[in-house]
Amino acid sequence: MNIQKIHQILADHNFPKYRRKQLLDGIFKQFASSWAEITNLPKELIEILEKEAPISSLEATQDFEALPKDASKILFKARDGNFVETVLMKHANKGESGEGGRKTVCISSQAGCVMNCAFCATGQGGFFRNLTTEEMLDQVLYFCRILKKQGER
Repeated sequence: MNIQKIHQILADHNFPKYRRKQLLDGIFKQFASSWAEITNLPKELIEILEKEAPISSLEATQDFEALPKDASKILFKARDGNFVETVLMKHANKGESGEGGRKTVCISSQAGCVMNCAFCATGQGGFFRNLTTEEMLDQVLYFCRILKKQGER
């Protein structure tokens, strides 16, 4: 999601300044997965945002189930067709399962890799580009939304 684009939309359409706070709360506190989930926004603004500013710049294409219970990996497709992986790691508190412990999101900052390590599939394909701030943020927000649905943070 492109914060600068959202601010521009609000300014271009003369929405009141308090709409900015409502949007940011919906994205970063409620972890809305669609603009319509932010229920205190007017229908007109929701329609504009859906058309001009998608809530995510990445599409989740594959969820890797063959990982330990304390890790979840997602393969995302960017708008330009490049793929990136993101991993959520659940760290258990001493003597507990991963539930309720600290969580870490390991994000990609590049599509591809220049290192070409023999053991790594990402590097085998070469380096394509650095990811945008928007794409890196969307990786984190994806798992924030998942954890919220699971009653976790």
